[in-house]
Amino acid sequence: MTVASLVRSLAVAGAFATTMAMAAEPSAPAGRAPTGEERRAIDQQLTEAGLAAVGEVTLVGSRWSLQASALATGARFTLELSNLDFAIVSRRAAP
Repeated sequence: MTVASLVRSLAVAGAFATTMAMAAEPSAPAGRAPTGEERRAIDQQLTEAGLAAVGEVTLVGSRWSLQASALATGARFTLELSNLDFAIVSRRAAP
């Protein structure tokens, strides 16, 4: 086996491993409410960001979707949180 073919084989194996890791990402049924444990993690994330949930929290695709209000100003936002670590991945001003 030449060095070039070994490098190609390693590159293919790496790409395969990355694809399999992405496919193995846990996903839950869309449109469901969070479990008690998930809700506590979401609320903790929001509190750390100075926010409070307003209304329902729903899983949409692979992200939690909700309306939140800034505790200091009352400004409202539409948020999306990761379903893996509950990090805020999108924040838009709510109308």
